[in-house]
Amino acid sequence: MVVAADMRVMDRLRRLAGLILSLVFLAYFTGCSEEPASQTVSNDGTETQGESVIAGPEFASLLAVEAQAFLAKEPNTLIVDVRTEAEREQLRIPGSVAVPLNDILRGAAELPKDKPLLLVCAVGGRSYAAGLYLAQKKYPRIYNLRGGISAWQKAGLPLEYGKK
Repeated sequence: MVVAADMRVMDRLRRLAGLILSLVFLAYFTGCSEEPASQTVSNDGTETQGESVIAGPEFASLLAVEAQAFLAKEPNTLIVDVRTEAEREQLRIPGSVAVPLNDILRGAAELPKDKPLLLVCAVGGRSYAAGLYLAQKKYPRIYNLRGGISAWQKAGLPLEYGKK
């Protein structure tokens, strides 16, 4: 009887450990927490709160409707989706290109410096990290989609679904 009780305890511990590992794994791979509220970072590292415009190099977070208006005004903007290919297969912004965050952070991605970049992920955290990195690399016009593709979808803006 003691052995059966010990086995039940061990089984529960294994399940608990599996659950904890699953949560850690999920948090790591979907760890796209939203970026700090509405701030602009210039390439010299200074930060300002609010929706200010900086002359010269800039890094700003835009709400979905602001991003849509920006894209209409700046049609040569490259929409860079830093999510995984599996995430992009579910949904993506039309015209966006896949450049995984890991490729950007390793310096393996060749992004143009002569056009604005709108960075996108699930809710804005990974794209914000990519923006900080690209700002350090002196990319002149970087914009982060605040709230990510989730905010884009909630705003009812155009999306593509399925494999491309």
